[in-house]
Amino acid sequence: MMKIRNRNIVGAVLAMGICISMLLSTSFVLVGAADSDRDYVFVQFTESPTQWMKDEIQDMGGIFHQYYHPNTYLIEVETAKLGAIEALYFVLNIRVYEPHEKIDPGLKGATGDIDLRIVLHNGVDTRTVVEALELRGVDITRVNTVSVNYVICSVDSALLSDIASIKEVRWMQQVYEPQTLMDNIQSNTFMGADTPQANAFTGSGILAEVIDNGCDFTHTDLGQILYTDFSPVADSHGTCTSGIMFGDGTGNMNAQGIMYEGTGVFGDWGNGNALGISNLWLGTFTSGNAGQNGVVQTNSWWNGATMDGEYDAMSNELDQAIVDNPKVLTHWAIGNSNDGEAEGLMSAESISKNNMGVGAIFHMDTASTADDDWHSAGAGMTPSRGPAADGRAKPDMLACFDWILCTDQMGGAGYTGTDYYDDFGGTSGASPTVAGCSGLAYEMYQENYFDNNPTNELPYSCTIKALMIADAYQYPMTGGNLITRNVQGWGSPDMENMYNLGDQYHVIEEYPQALNSGDSWDRGVFSDGVNPLKITLAWVDPAAPETTIAGRALINNLDLHITSPSGTQYWGNNGLGTALYSSSGTGAQRWSSTASYRDDLNNVENVFILAPEVGVWTVEVQGRTGDIAEGPQDFSVVASGAASISSMGTIDLDKAVYMLEDTATITVTDLDLDTDSGTIQTVNVNVDSTTEPTGETVLLTETAVDSATFEGPLTLSATNGAG
Repeated sequence: MMKIRNRNIVGAVLAMGICISMLLSTSFVLVGAADSDRDYVFVQFTESPTQWMKDEIQDMGGIFHQYYHPNTYLIEVETAKLGAIEALYFVLNIRVYEPHEKIDPGLKGATGDIDLRIVLHNGVDTRTVVEALELRGVDITRVNTVSVNYVICSVDSALLSDIASIKEVRWMQQVYEPQTLMDNIQSNTFMGADTPQANAFTGSGILAEVIDNGCDFTHTDLGQILYTDFSPVADSHGTCTSGIMFGDGTGNMNAQGIMYEGTGVFGDWGNGNALGISNLWLGTFTSGNAGQNGVVQTNSWWNGATMDGEYDAMSNELDQAIVDNPKVLTHWAIGNSNDGEAEGLMSAESISKNNMGVGAIFHMDTASTADDDWHSAGAGMTPSRGPAADGRAKPDMLACFDWILCTDQMGGAGYTGTDYYDDFGGTSGASPTVAGCSGLAYEMYQENYFDNNPTNELPYSCTIKALMIADAYQYPMTGGNLITRNVQGWGSPDMENMYNLGDQYHVIEEYPQALNSGDSWDRGVFSDGVNPLKITLAWVDPAAPETTIAGRALINNLDLHITSPSGTQYWGNNGLGTALYSSSGTGAQRWSSTASYRDDLNNVENVFILAPEVGVWTVEVQGRTGDIAEGPQDFSVVASGAASISSMGTIDLDKAVYMLEDTATITVTDLDLDTDSGTIQTVNVNVDSTTEPTGETVLLTETAVDSATFEGPLTLSATNGAG
């Protein structure tokens, strides 16, 4: 599990590319072969539209493409129908999507040839657009039709307005070649993966992937990498990140990876994020077919654009790829761009909603978490920190930024003159560390370790994300360590805690009910007060438009609402901006854009209770009225430290075998028997046997107020009589 120097986990590459865009005067030259009788228009409704409102526009031939805040959709429709749509009483206004709106403002002032990403509308004939671009001298280098339609090309910047006038074009932004940056820092392994590994959870049966700039596949420790995608080359950075995931310890057991018996894939970073995710899920790679679905991916690079935490085309592509492949959890290093105390300097990929954004801290090369720290170590030598530009909580989790022992490119071609590197650092090492832990969580879930998956299905990515967060270790946010919520997200993986809580103290609800505006779902969970109660809600949210930038990226707004046995109310993420545990009541919270008590920014919501009351807690998920733009919305909930309880009821005995003259303790758990949440109740049960078929009545007493758990003794006798 990456041992040496107490914990290992970090490297630092982050591929570069840059999004610059330019606002030029509009040229209304018809370039594409779009149907000239159809337009792409923004339609703003007077309120969040009901389905029948949408149906009325669809009956006119309108096609809904994307949602834009507030209550606005990009719709494709016949030009002749625009007047009829505008006349609808529930339409506030309608306007054509103008060419100049399709150009990233960062391109303003661009000159000469530039590399460009041209995003196309859904459902268009990509080949026709490519032909139209080539006729104008555009040099096409890549065409993507997986999840998002886009073209990567080299183009004279003087053509930007002309290209924007093509109806099929949705957005344009500049791109750069991916590049790596290496930080020479230090770290330790504190994720607790040794415990599940010691109990046969080693990544076996899980197909996972490292995306990076290259890897040394001849390394003696990387025999678990069985597949490659696209055309990877040999390089030290990807050798390090691959070793953290898949190193089998053949040459150095201290450098053993987290998923050392997993099935490994290495993918070249230059071929499109959506295509890579799709290939992983399908298990189809350049080198062959794995014959199984892949679910874990880690990325320790970025596109090279300015790290500003803004939501752009890269963010949109990743979110849409997970909407299309919802069981894949992709992990992204947030970056090492801090020089001082700045906030929000994260890559566009890492702040996408449906990924696991990974930050980092310095562990100071000790085994104790007490001296772990986030601090400024100079430009490129300090982990980035949140929040995202719209205020969302990012990163999601963190790992170590320093001292990771891992594989290195062999023969002195890597960072060191040896085949191993004990000084790999940066969020580049943190991302595969968290991803490896996620791989173990997938394995435990699929093998029904939590007793909720008898058919051994692969879970949805938001289920694993919720499980990882609910079981995580949270750093104290007091003192001088600077490990605030913007640094740690929701904590670091704690695989020992996850394993130890097991099926006894986990309640996992995966996609129990899809919610529309005004809908709700609820269930009860039981806390015996032994463990903290940590409840996490997560969902795969629809992709936001490329133009979101610093606007709200959340499309479907769900709310987590928790009620204690005594009636105390808790709302998702309330109080967690500056504290480890939730605040009760309806005070305004950090992640509300309207100074409300409800979060309206994040697609992860938590309620963390340090010392929970004993009894049944009600877990409710609500679809925010008027704020579910693309419903219905599925979700997953994980309650860590809780036991399952339902109206079906369970009966348990305290022993498997009893002596003739013995006392058995009978335990009955049933929500329907708990008819008064304010008092300790009793119930009578009838117990019979083959020698006493008429049975006898046993009085059971509730273990606590509102616990719905009843216990009582039954005295056994060797004689055939009462008692």
